[in-house]
Amino acid sequence: MYIEYIIIENFIVNFFIISCAQKIMKEKSKLTFVGIILSTIISVICPLFNLTSWTKLVIIICTSVLLTCLSFKFSTFKSFALSYLLLLGITFMFGGSVEMLKQLLGQTTILIVLFSTFVVYILSILVIKLLGRKKILDSFSFDVTIIIGEKQINEKGYLDSGNLLYDPITSKPICLITQKVFQKIYDENLVTIFLKKLDTTKLKNGHYIDINTALKGGKMLVFDIDKLLVKSNHEEKSFNNISLGLSFSGFEKAMHAAVLLHSSQILV
Repeated sequence: MYIEYIIIENFIVNFFIISCAQKIMKEKSKLTFVGIILSTIISVICPLFNLTSWTKLVIIICTSVLLTCLSFKFSTFKSFALSYLLLLGITFMFGGSVEMLKQLLGQTTILIVLFSTFVVYILSILVIKLLGRKKILDSFSFDVTIIIGEKQINEKGYLDSGNLLYDPITSKPICLITQKVFQKIYDENLVTIFLKKLDTTKLKNGHYIDINTALKGGKMLVFDIDKLLVKSNHEEKSFNNISLGLSFSGFEKAMHAAVLLHSSQILV
């Protein structure tokens, strides 16, 4: 039974390691399980022989190279080296978690090893997803400047391809802003704004439009600004006489931006 436990432990740990590395590289290979099985067999057989440290090191390197070749796709030595180093790094991360448990508990069982590697695997997947989401958000995030009269308000903007909102009166695309941005433009009482009792004549072409949400209909305050500057790393675009709509949806928490740009405002 002992050898069976060793096989199961090595197979599951190797699976976690390869799965993490493939999620980071966004790759999958049909030969992944072949590589996992071969590396598991090597891990089980090697301790049966009285090998020197150098021999063990050579076997580890060769096994890692084999596992990399079977688990990843690469066309250049650079991409191979990146996959190989990533695999080694994740292996050390999992090995480190097991060693930490040994230091804390004095001894470990197969259940403890599998539990620790499972926890590390779940945490790694969460980190990968968070980093991936951040990368997506960053690629659609821009520095925006709202200009109206003498005022210039600098904010973070997010280009939302799902924002297809147009003003039915002027047919202009509408960028959404939070109430905090609105108060920077027009210093108005928050209660008055929320209750939609604001005197729209104070605003440039201010008016309310009907909008439909998933639950019910409502009204949105819309007004014009003189200019909107949208800046990326490569260029800056200027949009004149743009319409802004005041939103209380809380999109700034999800998008990490206080201005939701319209889908028509694409930086090529």
